[in-house]
Amino acid sequence: MQTITSSNNPKFRNAIRLHESRGRRQQGRMIIFGLNEIDRARQCGIKFVELYVCPEMMSDQARSIVADAQSHHSSNTYNLPVGLFQRIAFGSRADGLVVVADRPDTRLNKSSLSDNPLDQALILVLESIEKPGNMGAVFRSADAAGVTAIFVADPVSDVFHPNAIRASLGSVFAIDVFCDTSQNFREYLISRNFSITTARVNAQQNYFDLNMTGRCAIVLGNEQAGLSDFWSGPEVVAARIPMRGMSDSLNVAMTSTIMVFEARRQRSANETRSAD
Repeated sequence: MQTITSSNNPKFRNAIRLHESRGRRQQGRMIIFGLNEIDRARQCGIKFVELYVCPEMMSDQARSIVADAQSHHSSNTYNLPVGLFQRIAFGSRADGLVVVADRPDTRLNKSSLSDNPLDQALILVLESIEKPGNMGAVFRSADAAGVTAIFVADPVSDVFHPNAIRASLGSVFAIDVFCDTSQNFREYLISRNFSITTARVNAQQNYFDLNMTGRCAIVLGNEQAGLSDFWSGPEVVAARIPMRGMSDSLNVAMTSTIMVFEARRQRSANETRSAD
């Protein structure tokens, strides 16, 4: 284990740069904070490159994660004094452990989604989501509902932003995620005979009246502008969540939760009928 005592250390400075989107893009890496998030990344096979530890702040759980990572990853461990560790840690996180990891490949042409398992695929498409916290919350509910993959269309915020990782509680690592243009995603879905459902405030039919049991993609739009007109046309069905109060819409994380769990409910009901 090496010790870093200066903020001018190149390794330390590169890790600090991972707090920003530009640094993550340039280095092809991401920085992970929080023991639960780090542990879930480890369980999902994320490759750890560097471990930054502060022995005075580490819990038994942190020490266990470090021991496991040192056994199974070709990563380097760096010991930081409290002052430097507090600079590298994100927000108020004080778990005594920060991890630098390789970013997963999010190119669609590297998709692990072969044609065979797509019969019951449920894909969530997020168009130009701006807030990393919303992105992470969507991943969390999508993971809970068993979503097959998430397509991040025309991305504005980084999928692996520290706020996205934190809001997802690490579930961002558990789902296949791909980033590309809306055009390429739409062509992909249509060519593979997916039904495409969008959530729109002015839609005529309710979301629970749709059949979401087969190959299904649910498309959600930007927090401010909503979904663009690109996601319309004869291949796309618009649905609404009926509102009974003053509000006429929900945020993207809540909308995604309602719709993916409705899809899961329909699929579970189908499985029960098939078993009978």
